[in-house]
Amino acid sequence: MGGLLIFAVVVLLAFADAGIVRLLRRRRAGRGWWCALAVAWLVGAGLGVWGGFFFEYRPTPELRVFGAPVPGAFLHWEGPPGEEQWVDFITPAPLLFAGSNIAILALLAGLPVGLVFLLRRLVLVGLPVANGQKTTLSRRLARTERAKLGTAEVLGRLEGVLAVRVDVLVTAR
Repeated sequence: MGGLLIFAVVVLLAFADAGIVRLLRRRRAGRGWWCALAVAWLVGAGLGVWGGFFFEYRPTPELRVFGAPVPGAFLHWEGPPGEEQWVDFITPAPLLFAGSNIAILALLAGLPVGLVFLLRRLVLVGLPVANGQKTTLSRRLARTERAKLGTAEVLGRLEGVLAVRVDVLVTAR
């Protein structure tokens, strides 16, 4: 059962990353975005190797868990006083479970890059409105002025664009 759940999560993340790749290709993203996505995937895969094969934590003093986010093995401290020892509980396919962390974390690491690309695109280009016009911030801002925007200003403008979109949706109904 755990193997099916892991497979389902990997498939969902793969579809999400495929959507990000299609978005970057469709919008003709520059090399920087592609490099950011590749670096995110590589860093995620590295974290997956470390998390799956080398990471150990203790949620309680009597329990040790090997691997994260998908554990590969558990050790439990049990026995009569003075004769305690660690008893192992190994998952059905420990190498598969530990190895799945590589795919899960690599695919998961690409999602923030796609989200930032999409939000940046929405802020700088605008959202389509119900009547066919665009609420483009690019009409109001010169290219040089847009390049000088800081993070707080971009988030403020995004908040304004999203508020306009919500108003259009509410009045359309």
